[in-house]
Amino acid sequence: MEPEDSGTGGPGPDIVDAGRDAAVSVSRTTRADDAGRGDDAAAGRIAELRARLMSPMPDDRLWGWIGPLLVTAFAAFFRFNRLAIPRAIIFDETYYAKDAWSILKHGVEWNIVQPVSYANSLIISGHTNIFVPCSGTACGEYVVQPPVGKLLIAVGEWIYGLNTVGWRVAPAFFGSLAILVMCRVVRRMTRSTLLGCIAGLLLSLDGLEFVLSRTGILDIFLMFFVLAAFGALVVDRDVSRDRLASAIVLQPSDDAGPSLGIRKWRVAAGVLIGLACATKQYGVWYIFAFAGLCIAWDIGARRAAGLPQFVRGALQRDGKWLPLTLGVNPLVTYTLTWTGWFVTNTGYDRDYAQQNGITTPVISA
Repeated sequence: MEPEDSGTGGPGPDIVDAGRDAAVSVSRTTRADDAGRGDDAAAGRIAELRARLMSPMPDDRLWGWIGPLLVTAFAAFFRFNRLAIPRAIIFDETYYAKDAWSILKHGVEWNIVQPVSYANSLIISGHTNIFVPCSGTACGEYVVQPPVGKLLIAVGEWIYGLNTVGWRVAPAFFGSLAILVMCRVVRRMTRSTLLGCIAGLLLSLDGLEFVLSRTGILDIFLMFFVLAAFGALVVDRDVSRDRLASAIVLQPSDDAGPSLGIRKWRVAAGVLIGLACATKQYGVWYIFAFAGLCIAWDIGARRAAGLPQFVRGALQRDGKWLPLTLGVNPLVTYTLTWTGWFVTNTGYDRDYAQQNGITTPVISA
């Protein structure tokens, strides 16, 4: 009798295959369980680092916008109410209202008829032809400040004309918008919508901010762009810390920690500080202040995350991009704001190179 006939031999092929399939299934299940436990451990580690690096934002997202918008509406009412009063050219409006009108009409600042009191009386009387008859670069007026603030005033004059409302509406708008930015920035810094709204309310009642918001001069634009640049850096602080927590766990590196690359909110801050510099050159000092602030925040973040070489990580992994985001970026933005001077031929000293025999490319363009 053959073994298979007697029933006393080894297991049949079907039984062997079934056992092998069961073993494979158990192995796959084990690996899946291990992977699941690994993912859970990684998620737990990321959550732990995030809790260490940053506090949670308030969960009142709707009121986080409604509250600041109400405060902004309150501020805007007082800034726009009777904006045309006084119906006169006050303080440095005598310069910037005329420069803005000149940029609107000619692309650059032109010489205005003299004396100043005569030009002012022409404007208040409703006349708009306030320029000295001229041709070529003889038209160009000496430029004291960069063009961005004057360009913004020119937008208001384009809409409402050369009058008190025209040259004050842009400052009133940006002065009101600064209240909203203040509310949102302080809310993010303190993690409190109430404190953010209180900060915005205090700014809305500040006498200097109120007066500058109702006067056709440049200071309110400088303040707004600096505040907005700071706000962008505050957002970057939160976003980068969230990314750092994930990168430490998912992309392990050396004791200095991972690199976060070029950060978009720092790029935005660079553009805004460039616009501040293109409003008044004094904005350049904030570049150095904000660069120092970024380095300090990066050092603090890596130290809080437990990275041994947190200073080297902040300088080599994050700081190496600061010359680009807060150096080259503002410079390019600043240069682009002078487009009107580059594309016209009547700006002050526009033909300086030709008159002085300079043939260097770009400079002689």
